[in-house]
Amino acid sequence: MPVLQKILFEDALNEKGIRIKNIQIDIKNGKCYNDNIEYPIIFPEKYLTKINKLDKTKTIDYNFKGRYMECREWIKKFRNIYFTEDGQKLETNEYYFDESYYKLLCNSKFTLCPAGCCCVNTSFSKEEDRTCKNPKTCCLWSYRFFEACMCDSIPIIENLESIHESMHGFKFYFSNEEHIYRQDWVDRNRELFIERHILCL
Repeated sequence: MPVLQKILFEDALNEKGIRIKNIQIDIKNGKCYNDNIEYPIIFPEKYLTKINKLDKTKTIDYNFKGRYMECREWIKKFRNIYFTEDGQKLETNEYYFDESYYKLLCNSKFTLCPAGCCCVNTSFSKEEDRTCKNPKTCCLWSYRFFEACMCDSIPIIENLESIHESMHGFKFYFSNEEHIYRQDWVDRNRELFIERHILCL
């Protein structure tokens, strides 16, 4: 299966007519490189365009759609949570917008954003697949954090140790805080997301 960030990055470069040359993806640190130029985590602008058309009525308190693993134990303490282990559908290296996934985020006040894990396979059938085999290869950031910001859902991360440099400036909660949905936070996150994670020419 291709690396999601490579798919998104190439798609974003093509949107803007930027020549693709020697793309490198640093998943652990959330960096992309094209022609030796460094970029942060990048999403195609057409993702944002599609999300802007989705209904954002908040009918769900918390959501988490993805793999449950031992290192994500903290997500199970939440009540009133929409939880499913059916992650985003990503089968080929072609552009794919999982509308059901983004609808869920758009309808949720808060999105649980555990750190990404790069060292396990995607099978849910074996219990050992839920164990992080090498925490040093894992990253503190997750796509879900920025997807939440796109969808007007406030991200929740586990604790202070879960902060990645890419999150600086964004508004989010720790898991053990009181969670209040704030429109000013939503507006700030969306503005910052577009500034940092959408290519603008």
